[in-house]
Amino acid sequence: MKYLLDRDDSVAEDFARFGKNVMGVEPSGDVKVDAYQVIDALQAFIKDELHLPVHLSELGLDDQKFDEMKVKACYGKESLPNAYRPLTQEDCLNIYKMCL
Repeated sequence: MKYLLDRDDSVAEDFARFGKNVMGVEPSGDVKVDAYQVIDALQAFIKDELHLPVHLSELGLDDQKFDEMKVKACYGKESLPNAYRPLTQEDCLNIYKMCL
């Protein structure tokens, strides 16, 4: 979510709406600030309530397989044109790097 928000302001409203309706994040009046708060709230929920790892390093993963993983994430194609927002293999690689 952070990767998309940093590159595409148009997702901020969707994320903020998700935060209000699902995560109980009260709007501040700044949709982008709200979107980042939602991301933090969701990460905290995953970590603290579900007790799941939020970083790949917590699973013992490093960047050794990222090139292989980016190809698999895109089903062997150059991109995922029908994702929530289109993602290329390079986008997937960058997301993996953010998740270490």
